[in-house]
Amino acid sequence: MVSQWSGCGWRCQCPALGVRTGQRVLFMSTASASVSIVGAPVACADGVKETWRDLAGWFAGQLRTRYGEQVEVTYYDLFDPNCPSLPPGAQLPVVLVNSQVITNGGKLSMPAIRTHLEVIGLRPAPVGK
Repeated sequence: MVSQWSGCGWRCQCPALGVRTGQRVLFMSTASASVSIVGAPVACADGVKETWRDLAGWFAGQLRTRYGEQVEVTYYDLFDPNCPSLPPGAQLPVVLVNSQVITNGGKLSMPAIRTHLEVIGLRPAPVGK
């Protein structure tokens, strides 16, 4: 296959694949990522709230909609036996992508997670897939 970058995609020629000269081809990424969100129940006057778990579920839905099966999101309570190890001094919530800490404390940030996912090679899934 002969390829040339044209600024908005690759222009390729590959008779074996039925690609004609100058036709644009989109190469799909085979990257995948595991996003882990670590939080804890919050005690308040109304009882115990699972705020971080609820937000993690919302984030999981948004990320699955954008990236499809390329991304897997898992929520862990801080004291779960299978909770990933956290860096010393970590503050909740902690977000890890492929075991690398992305955010530590503060708010959950969709832009920070999406930016990291795209840096490691994930691309939005085609619409309707």
